[in-house]
Amino acid sequence: MGSVKFSPDTDIPSQKGKVILITGGNSGLGLETARALLKHEPSRIFLTCRSKAKFDQAVNNLQQGGSNTEAISFLALDPL
Repeated sequence: MGSVKFSPDTDIPSQKGKVILITGGNSGLGLETARALLKHEPSRIFLTCRSKAKFDQAVNNLQQGGSNTEAISFLALDPL
């Protein structure tokens, strides 16, 4: 069976006008998903994090990597 190559830069369509919710956005897959989607100009990305401090760290991480973070907003999730 052949392999399928996926390139986020070319295979993700434009996200203009889209609002995106990413759970666990301050690290791991959530953070990398935000990084990839920011390149496709979404209207807004809501990152869910357990604290504002973790959100701020995630935004700082994205900015250091060269991402434009103007579209990112914090959404607090309280653990039950």
